This record gives sequence, C-alpha cells and structure tokens, in this order.
Amino acid sequence: APGAEAVVDAPLPGAVLRVHDGDGSRVSIGTPLVTLRSPEGAASRAMTDAAQATVEAARAAERRDRTLFEKGYVARARLEITEAETRRAEAELLAARARGRAYGAPGADGLVVVRSPVVGAVTRLTTTPGQVLHEEDQEVAAIADASRVELVFEAAPAVSGRVKVGDVVNGRTADGQTVAGVIVALSPANASGAVTL
Repeated sequence: APGAEAVVDAPLPGAVLRVHDGDGSRVSIGTPLVTLRSPEGAASRAMTDAAQATVEAARAAERRDRTLFEKGYVARARLEITEAETRRAEAELLAARARGRAYGAPGADGLVVVRSPVVGAVTRLTTTPGQVLHEEDQEVAAIADASRVELVFEAAPAVSGRVKVGDVVNGRTADGQTVAGVIVALSPANASGAVTL
C-alpha cells in the first residue's frame, strides 16, 4: 500500500552480532538486516533435531513390526500401536519445524538472521552490534517503499465538479520535478465547496 511501513521485529530475544544495513539502504524481500545469537533459538533447533531422531526411530520400529506382523509373529494391535506412534512423532516434528521457521530457522548455535519482509528502504534502524534484544523490545528496523506515496490535500471548489476517482493528476514538487498520480478517493464537498483528494 502507498506509504506503508513494515516494522520488523526479531523473532526471538538475543544478542545482536551484526547489523547488515543502515538507514536509507535499499532492501529486497529476504535481504539480511541483522544477525543475532539466541539461546531460545538454539533450544528450538535442538527440539527439531530431537523430533527428527524420534521420527526415524518410530519409522524403524514400524518397519520392524510390519515385517514381524507379515510373518505372523506379532498381533495386528501391536502394529497399529507402532503406526500410531509413528504418526504422533511425525506430527511433533512438523510442529517443531513450524516453530523453527517462525523463529527464523535458527542454527544449532542459535544464530538467527532477521530478513526484510518487503521491498523498500530502511527508514529506521533500531539495533547496534552488542545490543541485547529482550522479549518486550525486539524491534530491529522499519522499512518503507518511498517510490509510492499517498498525498492527501484539499482542492479548490472550482475543481470539485471536474475530477473523479481514477483521474490522473500531475503536480510539481518544490524542486520543479513533475509527479503524476491517480485519484483513489474523493470526499464530498465541504461547506465551502472544497473537496479532499
């Protein structure tokens, strides 16, 4: 949206190790903003790794019980319990992976790279290397796309009957540059006959 700004928070508390860009830097979706080390990130990664190991063990047990069932050595009920354990372990792995993605996919060492979610320019950088981000204050940066802005202004009564939504209007900036825009909203005329574009 014109004039929209994305305020980017770190997904986890932690210590800022590196700031990749500064105020005014142009960024794309996925551009690294800061790298931080988070104990919670390391714990999340360990939980994902443990869940992966549990799935592998459950699948091995299911294969073993299926082979034994086909040979007539174990009852169907035991195989069904083993299959259910595998499904439970797989569900826990999916949940752990989703948690890891929400946390910025931390590495085993707890490193998390916070990336830009939008295309634009860094309008505010709120972190420095060595800073510790806490649960209650994890803002990293603000990013906005200044190539599209929304102007709201009042037009003279003489204009009110001649413009409509969708019309292209041209203007001139203080330094003489011509800018073009499209009317996206128009207010009804006020008491003096002026409209807000």
